[in-house]
Formats: sequence, C-alpha cells, structure tokens
Amino acid sequence: NYRDKSGKLKMKNLRAEIHWRMRDALDPAENSTLALPNDPEVLADLCAPRYKVTSAGVLIEEKLEIKERIGRSPDVGEAIMLANYIGGGLDVF
Repeated sequence: NYRDKSGKLKMKNLRAEIHWRMRDALDPAENSTLALPNDPEVLADLCAPRYKVTSAGVLIEEKLEIKERIGRSPDVGEAIMLANYIGGGLDVF
C-alpha cells in the first residue's frame, strides 16, 4: 500500500517499495540523517536500477536486467536498501 511522498504514485510490488523508500530517504528536502559510505560501488548500485510508471504502479527493472547492463550484481546497494527498509522506524538493533 506504499505510495511516494506526493501520494500519487503507488508501488507495483515490495521490490518497488524498497527502492522507492531508499529514494525518499536520500531526498535532500527530507533533512535525513541517513549517511552512506563514500564508495563508488554503492553509488553505482543505488543509481543503476531503472523504473517505469505503469497503470499498476511503479515497476523497478528486474535484477537480471541490471546485472546484464552493468556487468555485475548490485548486491551491495540492495543490502543497504534492505537495511533502510527493515530499520525504517523499527528498533531492530
């Protein structure tokens, strides 16, 4: 049921939600305290996925397509996105 900050875009699936929550968390307008490591691999992984808006909601490019396009798996960026999703407002640590 997640929607973007404007409330206009819904997400097609959990994958899209996880990516979009990361996007929202990194928005400078949010004054977030989120800090990322200064690592070119992290930057590349987080910037690699492409998306499109469909009638069913935001759809993120499949991981296999990303791997084929960039020549490796974006696992480091995905780990950071998952940590952001799991830790979002939860006291898990």
